Amino acid sequence: ISVNVSPYQFYNEDIFSTVKSAIEQSGLDARRLEIEITEGTLVRESDQAIKILRSLREIGVRIAVDDFGTGYSSLSYLQRFPLDRLKIDRAFVRELEDNVGDQRITHAIIDLGRNLGLNVIAEGVETAGQLDTLSKMSCHEAQGFLISRPVGAVQTLTIIAEHAMGGGAIVTNQESHDEYDPIVESEGTVNLDSVMLKRSGLTQ
Repeated sequence: ISVNVSPYQFYNEDIFSTVKSAIEQSGLDARRLEIEITEGTLVRESDQAIKILRSLREIGVRIAVDDFGTGYSSLSYLQRFPLDRLKIDRAFVRELEDNVGDQRITHAIIDLGRNLGLNVIAEGVETAGQLDTLSKMSCHEAQGFLISRPVGAVQTLTIIAEHAMGGGAIVTNQESHDEYDPIVESEGTVNLDSVMLKRSGLTQ
């Protein structure tokens, strides 16, 4: 479960107590929760941010940097802050198939994340070509309308249940993209380390 947290929530509310209480009340395994924050949130009050992030990670919560590459992209904070995942902004994915500049930047971010031991996910994937390109770049995961449009709570539970029972591909818009056999980890997300690209014969 990924939850976006605004800068106001992060700094002006007791985010640690709120998250800890929610985990305890719901019975959710803290390792299944991911907090998404932007680059701007991290650099606003860096010392305080480090303390908050460390507290959350100590109880098992994962931390993701959302919209990476469009904000304050200082490489130093990738070492300073306790992070688990980078999310490549959709601005670099939109023209990924044809734009050499976007390809180079995206590939660089993926390599950077992997070298730092961070999971990398690309946002805004809407075409099979984008997914294919990301897979060849060894991106860990992809998220977007190609995999699934937003679904309601009931359908989400159905998708999770089917996946748990080994029901194969879990793509809510499968009728238009049946060349893929992905393993969906969450709503609208596909794990590219597990995806089989049947059309190209490429297996990650």
